[in-house]
Amino acid sequence: MRTSRLLRLVMGIAVLAVVTTAFAAYHHMGENDSGIFLEAYPDKAGTKLDSCTLCHSGGSYISGDKPVTLGSCQWCHYSYGYDASGEIEETLNPYGKAYQSNGRNVAALKSIEGQDSDGDGYSDRSELDALRFPGDANDDPSQVPAPFRVFSRGELEALPEHSQVLLLNASKSTDFYAEYTGVTMEDLLTAAGIRPEATNIKVFAPDGFSQFFSLKPDLHNYHVIGNYPPGAYHYDQLADISLHPNPDKPEPNRKIV
Repeated sequence: MRTSRLLRLVMGIAVLAVVTTAFAAYHHMGENDSGIFLEAYPDKAGTKLDSCTLCHSGGSYISGDKPVTLGSCQWCHYSYGYDASGEIEETLNPYGKAYQSNGRNVAALKSIEGQDSDGDGYSDRSELDALRFPGDANDDPSQVPAPFRVFSRGELEALPEHSQVLLLNASKSTDFYAEYTGVTMEDLLTAAGIRPEATNIKVFAPDGFSQFFSLKPDLHNYHVIGNYPPGAYHYDQLADISLHPNPDKPEPNRKIV
């Protein structure tokens, strides 16, 4: 099995001094609020405001003796739950609460434009116009955008190509080995000009899910720079789906342990 390295093929990346972040719109299945927001502010489609973070906050919990901080999407799933057993109101930021309490419609959005929901000294409308979150006091029109670099497909294809075999573990489908080819995050960050004092990155998926990665080897995280120890390929005929397409169904002369 080839030496494993962290792969991430992305079209855009924001390079910060310590943490790398990117935002993407996420229209959650079955919800209507994102459509209401875009009806009120159609020019905000595709911006960072076109996301769950507009109305939902992140949060943290203690695991062992260490705090674990989650972004808005992860916190909502953790607190509210995939089964909707929690309280959705507990995940709302001040802007989300103001929107909900005023009717949760286009009129509600318009009625709170003059308010300063997060108390940072800027009205909600002025923050929306500046593409700042009106529910986050740490994000206001005075903030300066971090340096960023956008790669075209041609530029990505010109970077060193890397292939490796990975075991994919899936909770709702069959595990399998597959070869993946792309650009390593290490090479991508080098091409983007990441600053030498950077220590970690945070990668966001299109649906808003995010994951933290250390740049250098870390006992508690998958790291970005350098190689991983070689893995061992294990094969068992009983686990080969091509030989046993129905693993839960007993076969002649097959002993189930």
